[in-house]
Formats: sequence, structure tokens, C-alpha cells
Amino acid sequence: MKKVDVIVVGQGIAGTLLTHDLIEAQQSVAIIDVNLKASATRVAAGLINPVGMKRCIPSHNAHQYFPKAIERYREIEEKLDANFLEVKSILRLFANQEVKHDWQIKFSNTNMDRCISRFFDCNTYPFLNDNNGSAEVYPSAHIDLPTFLDKSREYFKSECLLL
Repeated sequence: MKKVDVIVVGQGIAGTLLTHDLIEAQQSVAIIDVNLKASATRVAAGLINPVGMKRCIPSHNAHQYFPKAIERYREIEEKLDANFLEVKSILRLFANQEVKHDWQIKFSNTNMDRCISRFFDCNTYPFLNDNNGSAEVYPSAHIDLPTFLDKSREYFKSECLLL
């Protein structure tokens, strides 16, 4: 085996992002991964979400990190000639009026206007059961993780990085 600067163990989301960063930093890399079909990353939802949905708590420094994350994933999409990132909103359905009220208070008293774009009364869409209303969380994003992993893996194979 040739000598490398870094051995990355696991090609989940963290290992994949780290490997892309190391390559761009001109580090030699080898990846050890068994490519499980049901790994944690492959079955994850792939959401980039600026708000803790249960209690309407902003993710730590989300307003700083979200744009950087989007920029980074776009760079990798371009490098791989792939599409796996979609910036979109998330609709938070309220289980009851108390939860809705809590979200509205937090929206009024904090900087939650950075990540909650609007509130809806009940029956936002005919196919939803949202009798207590909902809130639109934006910006958010969805990463098609299987595509991200597979396209990255193809690239890593082409560069002979997989052991």
C-alpha cells in the first residue's frame, strides 16, 4: 500500500465531506468503507434544518452555517456533475394549539424570523391533516444522500482512494 497523509474510516456523510475537503487541501487520502446498503447516512432524511422542531429552538449559529453548507454542497455538485441538493422549506405541523402558541411567542420574541417565514391556519393543503395549523421553516434544504454518497464514491474510485 502506498503511503498516505490521512486514512478516512467510513464513507458516510462526515467521511465523504472530509475526504472532499482533504483532496482540495492537497492531502493524500485512502478510504476504508464497507459500503453498507442500510448505513446511518443512507437511511437518514438528509435535512438541513435551522430549527429544533420540537421546541422551536434555533440550531446553534444556523444563520452562519447554513449558507456555508449550501455553498459547499453546490461546489461538490459541480465537481461531481451531480444534483443532490435542493433548498426548500419544511412545513411544521402543530399537534395542538399550545404548541402553535409556543411557536408564535418564540417567533415574536426572538430572532426566529430568520428561519420561520410564515404561519398557516388550519387546512394549509387539502391532503394534510393540520387542524391546528403549521409554520413554514425556511431556509432549509434536502440532500439526496444516496446520490451524494454514490456519486462521491464513483469519484473516489476513479481517483483510486478506496481500499
